[in-house]
Amino acid sequence: YSMECSYVKTVRALIVAVRLYTGRAVDVIGYSLGVPISRKAILGGVCVDTGEDLGAPLTKFIDTYVGIAGPN
Repeated sequence: YSMECSYVKTVRALIVAVRLYTGRAVDVIGYSLGVPISRKAILGGVCVDTGEDLGAPLTKFIDTYVGIAGPN
């Protein structure tokens, strides 16, 4: 696996769906490659590999973010 925009968009869509369904802030836990992918999904901006614009940051919808053993 690598840092692909399609993964970032999938995680971003999941965060938005959970937020819309619950109406509450979302807790996110990322492990391994999920750490940079989920962080990019939350921060938004432009994907490096495709140049697609993800949109504005989702930070106002995130309550807690935990990243464990990320490859950074």
